[in-house]
Amino acid sequence: MDLEQFAEIEAIKALKARYFRALDTKQWQAWAECFTENIKASFDGAEGSFDFSSRDDLVNTNAELLANVSTVHQGHTPEIELTSAT
Repeated sequence: MDLEQFAEIEAIKALKARYFRALDTKQWQAWAECFTENIKASFDGAEGSFDFSSRDDLVNTNAELLANVSTVHQGHTPEIELTSAT
């Protein structure tokens, strides 16, 4: 692994930490900045299945679902493999 790859992996770790912190502290604008505007995502959970076709849809739905819920996310020992330069 070269220095550039190491820096990329560290940037991914930092992004994931920001994601957890912003989600758990309900800082929705900061959480939104963890995603691209044109995100496409699907989730299955206790509240049902969800499909999102935009960042705003993802953030607004989660803000509504978690309005009265306390969450504590943790991420440990990441396994990150860089598969391309992008």
